[in-house]
Amino acid sequence: QYGTATITVTVTDGGLDGDLATTEDNLSLVRTFDVVVNPVNDAPTLDAIANTTGNEDTAVSVDLTGITAGINETQTLIVTATSADTNLIPHPSVAYTNGTTVGTINYTPVANQSGSTTVTVTVEDGGLDNNLATSGDNLTVSQTFTVTVDALDDDPPTIASIANVTID
Repeated sequence: QYGTATITVTVTDGGLDGDLATTEDNLSLVRTFDVVVNPVNDAPTLDAIANTTGNEDTAVSVDLTGITAGINETQTLIVTATSADTNLIPHPSVAYTNGTTVGTINYTPVANQSGSTTVTVTVEDGGLDNNLATSGDNLTVSQTFTVTVDALDDDPPTIASIANVTID
């Protein structure tokens, strides 16, 4: 929470008789002051993402949940996804609509490739100025997960080209 609050402090003495219960001779002094709590940019949120396993050459969609600009915040967000090994998984595409808490990433392994890599999903907010282009006040949150691509036995065998041979 942020904003301004006015605080009032009242000091009362016990008067000439030193007794607060006898109010006719007590004196009071009242002072007020403001406390200003400035807003800060809370980090955006993104739920953890489960590891995935799929077959080579097969498109995969992964649901994203828990996407917010931070507690009580409504900044513009951008969601990106990157692959640690683009020879196995090209950088995934992201489907996300601002103001929603869910999204999807989609990827298809490179043809006939198998193995494991890490995918990182990052949510960035627009900061206090709500401008993604001025990144000095923007905050991010990232989640990583492992993608395992299983090989299939449906690939045809291969052979390198063979040169013609002449024999006497």
